[in-house]
Amino acid sequence: MNFSQGINTLLPDSQASRGVARLLALDAVMNARRGQSDRVAKDVLAIFSLSDAMRFEPCLISLLVRNAIRAIGIGSTESFLSTCDWTDQQLKTLQSAIGAADFKDSMRRAMCRERAVFRTGLNQFSLGPFRAASTKNALPAFSECLDSFDRPGHDVISVQQEISQGVANSSRTLVGKFTNISLSLMFPALDSASTSGARAEARQLSALAALSVKRHFLLYGEFPGSLADIGPELLPARLKMSGFTDPFSGDTLLYLQNEAGVKIYSIGENQADDGGDVNSNGDQQRLDVGVMLRKQ
Repeated sequence: MNFSQGINTLLPDSQASRGVARLLALDAVMNARRGQSDRVAKDVLAIFSLSDAMRFEPCLISLLVRNAIRAIGIGSTESFLSTCDWTDQQLKTLQSAIGAADFKDSMRRAMCRERAVFRTGLNQFSLGPFRAASTKNALPAFSECLDSFDRPGHDVISVQQEISQGVANSSRTLVGKFTNISLSLMFPALDSASTSGARAEARQLSALAALSVKRHFLLYGEFPGSLADIGPELLPARLKMSGFTDPFSGDTLLYLQNEAGVKIYSIGENQADDGGDVNSNGDQQRLDVGVMLRKQ
């Protein structure tokens, strides 16, 4: 990818990748109908491989597209986890593929690129004497953003929101409006990107836990009573390292078992337990973020 155009760089390949992911998901559906569980697993793994091909792209848009592709992959995993006759080894391989993504690391890389684009892009604005002040205000804000990625996921969102609110507050005066014009255009988008990253991480951890629950079911013939009942030998490295921590709350992911199956979920950005409502509502937004494993 050629990034020499700075803020005017086009990313046709990144956008087209989402279409490829949808085709792979469709192929998985067709293979499932044919009863070809092995081919379904390969299709789903290919979706995660596609997203990993974008791992090192230093661009916020590419990061968001990558998050969307992984959502397609996890959605496919959820769809087939209860119906496909996957072996324990296939489930373990899926755990490795899903757990490979480090969303905070990707966000840090994208933020560094956006900082460089912001700095060079200031020359395209007619800010006159306000250019130096805008730069002076922006660089500490970017540094604070980057430092936040060394903290737990729920702290990252809080820091981004505080910066965005600070920019909004300081832009209420006429001088502040011109001093922060470029910041006020960029930081709300960065705030939204941080939330997208937290949703992607919550979806990832929920899927990893669901695969562990499925492996537990294959081994013992029943679902575990709680996430704590899953043996360490069934957990991927990512869960052994970070646990079942909800990136939105800092608490453990929620585990709900009923006659329909098991739901593993995060409370999402509204910071409320909506009872495992991981389906889209009328606004096409998920209240909770997670995965459901249905009983066969």
